[in-house]
Amino acid sequence: MHSKRTWKRAAAFALAGVMACSVCVADTTSEAASAKAVKKVVLKIGKKKVTKKTYAMKAGKTAKIAVAVTPAKAKKSVSFKSGKKAVASVSKSGKVTAKKAGTAKITVTVTGKNKKKKSTWLKIKVTKRTSDLDVTAEPIKSPEPSTEPTPEPTPFKAIDITSETNPIGVTDAEGNPIYGGDPSILVDGDTVYLYVGHDVSKTEAYSIPEYCVYSTKDLKNWTYHGAVLNMKDVSWGANDAAWAGQVMKHNGKYYMYFCSWNSKDSGKQSIGVAISDSPTGPFV
Repeated sequence: MHSKRTWKRAAAFALAGVMACSVCVADTTSEAASAKAVKKVVLKIGKKKVTKKTYAMKAGKTAKIAVAVTPAKAKKSVSFKSGKKAVASVSKSGKVTAKKAGTAKITVTVTGKNKKKKSTWLKIKVTKRTSDLDVTAEPIKSPEPSTEPTPEPTPFKAIDITSETNPIGVTDAEGNPIYGGDPSILVDGDTVYLYVGHDVSKTEAYSIPEYCVYSTKDLKNWTYHGAVLNMKDVSWGANDAAWAGQVMKHNGKYYMYFCSWNSKDSGKQSIGVAISDSPTGPFV
């Protein structure tokens, strides 16, 4: 009797062990199957997420669709399909080519290692290239020949400059108005300095041999200080090309940066710098 009871107990333990092993095997198999199944698909173009969104492109442009899945090791293969190949085509590697204006839906299908498929999509909205836009230009008509006699050119005439019309209007020793071009400003303390190129031309052309300066403390009353730099004193500069000067102050010194033709370098336009202890020059 004792022997028979022992046998039954041993059989029960054996059966319980078999059942426990079956559960372990089932759990392991389930985990392995889950690792092979694609749960999520994310689409990107560049850094922009485009899953189930619309991405704009101009005709003639290309873009690459990047596909990421969760879990990452579940992906076995990816396929791409365009709903309107004439608008936007897509290659096997996910390269999209925008062809003409319109919207095309791109379907992306990922096959997992469990052979099950998961799909998502994005839309490509294609707009015309600038060169494709319809631009109608008005034809240029040749002017009708004039029957009026050609007028004689008007001789150059100096403008009457007075302190009433121009607060910095001054004249030279011969009474001729001083014309200034390329103005620039330096603010030093409570004083504003105005630097100009002195144009001495008597014709419609210009001839600027030197830089002049004016100063004011109230922007109403100006003082003319005369020339601060003459191009004849610049060994490489052109005598009639004192262009666009600008004065800057640094560590108690005043630096004038100026432009001119470089007579010693095949006439190239060059930049020079002259230094002075005073904002009213002379600069050397």
